[in-house]
Parts: sequence; C-alpha cells; structure tokens
Amino acid sequence: MDTDILASDIRSYDLPDIYKLYLCSVAISQDYRGSVAFKMLYEAFFNRLLHLAQQDVYISEIVADAVTEEGKKLCEFLGMKQVKVSNHDSSIYKVSLLPPSIRVTTDKAKIFQTLYQKKYEEFKDLLDINQHL
Repeated sequence: MDTDILASDIRSYDLPDIYKLYLCSVAISQDYRGSVAFKMLYEAFFNRLLHLAQQDVYISEIVADAVTEEGKKLCEFLGMKQVKVSNHDSSIYKVSLLPPSIRVTTDKAKIFQTLYQKKYEEFKDLLDINQHL
C-alpha cells in the first residue's frame, strides 16, 4: 500500500476540504499496553479531528497498514475492515469517517461522530459519487 502512494499524491491538509488519511505507523510499547496510554492516544486523535473540523478540514477515510498482531487487533478494535494483504504480508485496513463507522467509546469520540455524521448528511450526494469513481 505505502509503495502505491507517490509523493505527488500527498496533500497537506491546510485548506478547507475533505481528505483521506494514511496511518503508516502507530506503536505502543508493551510496557504501556493495557494502560491509559492507548486512551490518551485515542482521545488525542479525536481532539485533532475535531480541531481540524473547526477549520473545515475533514477526513473521509483512514487506511492503516497493520504489521503486527497487535496492530491488527487495534485496527479491528477501531472498527476498521481488512481490505487486502500487502506485498510484505502486512494487513491493510480501512474505515470510513464520512459516514463515520469508526468505533467510538469516549465522550470526545461521540462528539466527533455526531459532527461527522452531520457533515456526511450535508455532502452525502457528493461523497457517494466520489466513492464510485
């Protein structure tokens, strides 16, 4: 997957628009698994998405490359679905944010979900057309 992304495909999300997000690496040390570290990372992620939305920047989908079993479990916990196996035998996962299908478990994430659902309803026709292109 990451070998299919060219430098010219990468856009800075500094202008109001709808973007796609590719997560190439998320790691939590074994010492911190099962601790509050994941919750902090999860909350910070949704805080960032909410901050971007205040600037009219939205993420339509997230793609992640899970290299380890823990990475696969994290993707599945978030509600991501495996879409393919990469050339280096990792698992490629994807989740839609417009409409939101990512798992939400905190108050901040629920605020995100409500906001993104409203945005999806606003741009539903346009988003559905783009998915079929």
